[in-house]
Amino acid sequence: MDCSMFAIYDITEIPYEFKLLFRGSRDGFSGKDFHKLCDNIPGTVVIVKINSTAEILGGYILLNGNLPSIHSDLYDIESYGPWFSTDLAMNISKI
Repeated sequence: MDCSMFAIYDITEIPYEFKLLFRGSRDGFSGKDFHKLCDNIPGTVVIVKINSTAEILGGYILLNGNLPSIHSDLYDIESYGPWFSTDLAMNISKI
């Protein structure tokens, strides 16, 4: 793994481009809407804030492919990378 992936950058010098692919308030809140816009895009960072609970969920998709459905609190799928949650169950899961 390239050690430069773990470098800390000044906010004005981040060597990556970020593009908002999906926003629930703009694109709809269904899983179908999300997958329509976000599947098959490599290098995707997913961050979701749940309004009713203030819970934060997310993950990173390294390769092309369909995003997995989130049915557990933590995934570590080789082609997708880690998924995370602020849910208590994630904190007690075996990793």
